Amino acid sequence: MYRATTVAASAALLLLAGTTGATAVSAPCSDAAFSPDVTDRVTPTAGCEIDPAIANDSPTAQFLAGEWFGFTDWLFDAKANADDTAGGLGTIDEGDNQFGLSLTPSTGDELQSGSWEITDPDGNGFGSANFMLVFKDGNASPAPLVSYLVGDVLSGTYETPFFNNDDDVFDDGKDISHVSLWYREDGNQGGDVVIPLPAAGWMLLSALGAMGYLGSRARRAD
Repeated sequence: MYRATTVAASAALLLLAGTTGATAVSAPCSDAAFSPDVTDRVTPTAGCEIDPAIANDSPTAQFLAGEWFGFTDWLFDAKANADDTAGGLGTIDEGDNQFGLSLTPSTGDELQSGSWEITDPDGNGFGSANFMLVFKDGNASPAPLVSYLVGDVLSGTYETPFFNNDDDVFDDGKDISHVSLWYREDGNQGGDVVIPLPAAGWMLLSALGAMGYLGSRARRAD
């Protein structure tokens, strides 16, 4: 499964943030700043991120500034807009949809829940592509956009990750405005998505490793 993984212990990452001031633009949906946690509103997925500063997935350059799951090379493939066609979220009305995104809204709850699938319509396989589903609502909490990293299971269900600004609960979920599919050509199908550390991070980790080694030698010498 594609999992957004780190390559350092939490203490090292905290020290890195304190010494360099560098932080990711987007944040995990489980971050304490966002309540409730919307991670499980789309399943199965390998990660969920939010960037409150970005209101739409267009223009592309502005959207990619969110560094979703640590990358800025995502490419747009397809979009289903709730209001553009009679089919609502059940109709893909933008993009080439080369990977065959399919949305099936729930009867009676067409704009808030349903199932999703990436179908490979041409039978070409997915190669090394990574996928990301982006959900949009223009005036809702926790943010206008919520992005989900797709794992190696290419179908599942969704419920709106949006709720009213004034209650922070899902008892009155907000409609989804659109769902879009993004992909990375040089991903690693079936493997882990490793979020890269900045160069300073590798220097810090090397220093910590050296300190641990020297400490171990000193203990053996005693």
